[in-house]
Amino acid sequence: MEIELRVSQEEFKQIKQNKKEIEKRFYRLDELENTLKALKLRYLSKHRDRLKKKLDEMEHNYKDLLNFEKRAMDDKEFLLKIRHQLSKENYELRQQLEVNSYENRGKT
Repeated sequence: MEIELRVSQEEFKQIKQNKKEIEKRFYRLDELENTLKALKLRYLSKHRDRLKKKLDEMEHNYKDLLNFEKRAMDDKEFLLKIRHQLSKENYELRQQLEVNSYENRGKT
């Protein structure tokens, strides 16, 4: 890549004198750019790893939640069956009590 710069004679003399210093600065700039790229890649890699770990954790939690929901629905169905059974037994016991109390009235 070529760049054309227009400078005065005085600036040109100063540039010639400081050529090595300028070359060092450009070299340092290249090094800094490479360092920046390396740091950026390292940051993105760590960030990606952290996000992947978080995603795995969320997937695991979601599966746990689905399992919990299924168990809750199964428990609900089971408890409804028990409730229905208890209600039926209570009804039958009340019927027997009524029959027994009616029979006991007739004996006295």
